[in-house]
Amino acid sequence: MSKIITRKPLSKQLYQMEIKPSGTFVNPQPGQYFILRKKPNGTGISLPVIKSDPSRETLTLIAESLPGELAALRNPCSSGNEVELEGPFGQAFQIEKFGPVICACDGDGLLALYPALKALHQAKNQVSIILSGIEEIEPIIETEIRSLCDELILTGAAPGRKTAYQ
Repeated sequence: MSKIITRKPLSKQLYQMEIKPSGTFVNPQPGQYFILRKKPNGTGISLPVIKSDPSRETLTLIAESLPGELAALRNPCSSGNEVELEGPFGQAFQIEKFGPVICACDGDGLLALYPALKALHQAKNQVSIILSGIEEIEPIIETEIRSLCDELILTGAAPGRKTAYQ
């Protein structure tokens, strides 16, 4: 079982967890994800790795919601709890300096896209992001996304809100 080192709410809907995986540490690449469960064969949720620290052998994950038995992880005493962490799964994104890059997703895919956006930004690409069907973005995520892109375009934005940012 893996251990939650720290757990903190970022907002009413977002929870950040730093986890020390059991076994051999595997450093995930952008595009890969882990399955988090409170107990073996329990309800699982797939989460992208927002940050990995090979020197400490920890992974930082952000969850937008914690369904079923995972809801217990919202509790402030959850640090030190054991969880089952499986992965990494999925195909790593090809990251290099391409020049201009357009990334598009709906609101539900934003956290999954975040590691790729960060890597593309670090590779010195000109990154434009199109988010469709967005009524609003958590302010903490919007601030971070804006720091990784040259242009952010929201479609389906809330009334009175600008739909394109530069």
